[in-house]
Amino acid sequence: MFFYESPTVRNLIDFYWQKSTKYLWGWLIFNFIPVSLFTAFALLRIDHERIASGLLAGTIGINSLLLLFEILQITSNFREYTQDAFNFIELVIILVQFVTAGLFWGDALVAIASFFVSLSLLLWYTKILVLLRIIDQLRQLIRMIIEIVTGSLSFMTVIFTYIVAFTILMYQSRKASGTDDLNFWEVALEMYTFGIGSYDDMLYSGVTMPFFIIATILMPLILLNMLIAFMGDIYGKAKDDAVAINAKERIAMISEISSTVIQLRKIFRWINRRTTQGSSQLYYILIAEPYETNEGSAIIETFIEHQSNKMQKYMQDQLELIDSRSKLREDKLQADLDVMKNQMNQFQADLDSLKNQTYQMSELLKKALMIDENA
Repeated sequence: MFFYESPTVRNLIDFYWQKSTKYLWGWLIFNFIPVSLFTAFALLRIDHERIASGLLAGTIGINSLLLLFEILQITSNFREYTQDAFNFIELVIILVQFVTAGLFWGDALVAIASFFVSLSLLLWYTKILVLLRIIDQLRQLIRMIIEIVTGSLSFMTVIFTYIVAFTILMYQSRKASGTDDLNFWEVALEMYTFGIGSYDDMLYSGVTMPFFIIATILMPLILLNMLIAFMGDIYGKAKDDAVAINAKERIAMISEISSTVIQLRKIFRWINRRTTQGSSQLYYILIAEPYETNEGSAIIETFIEHQSNKMQKYMQDQLELIDSRSKLREDKLQADLDVMKNQMNQFQADLDSLKNQTYQMSELLKKALMIDENA
């Protein structure tokens, strides 16, 4: 995380971000076109089928172009393409659009067509939110939401498993007790609302009552509150790492728009090559005059040899100068060491002399004490 907070990395990211901003805004505006067309199609498909069909055709045309971009990205670098989860969202959106068009023009069941139209709308607006990460405030908020969703997937798996278990449990118990008009999916929806804390205790009696008590303790009371706390921890961690997360998001968007721009340039280059393929081509012949030497001038080899000898002499003089200076420094260092050695010897001699004087003084004191005692 400290890597992204260093001034050098942040300046580099800011530099490339400023260069990529105009392309990101352009790409966002371009994606608003199919979103607007498909939104109008979804609103008009029941009452104005002919107009809706034209709107859907325009959406499919743009989706074909987007599919071409994705194919070019896959062929250019498949490994890098698979590392970005947003690329899979792009593919799902495009495929769902084609399925929706096939169902609409194929006169499929209304319920199935409505499901895919609704799914397409949800995916399209999710993509718009992802592209709106170009705005600083939205980028941090959207990234935190993604971090919370991805971080709580394991916990959501536990809750979903218990919802399935209690759905089967309640369904088979009620069916065994002879409950009329029993529907499995209605029981599943009931257990889902049960899991988020909304339930009617009048629906449970007999065999289902002890499991109702277990479910109230396990799902709404323990798991749901743990999930809320878990999401709070993830949010706090994401907020603490806001600088690094913001840097990563900008790098990802720069990489994504760079890949898109590269694919666009490939397409335009291919189109220009096709249009200019039949045009006449011009060829140029470059003739270089041979180099003529001047006999009166000095020979280049002699000049090089002279410069080489001069350089060798200069290097030798420098080495001798360095050697003499090193020798002087060595002699000076040795003299300093000799002086220090003499000073240490003198200090040791002074210390021995002081020791002898101290001993003599102690002996004199002892003699003086003995004289006083005899007196």
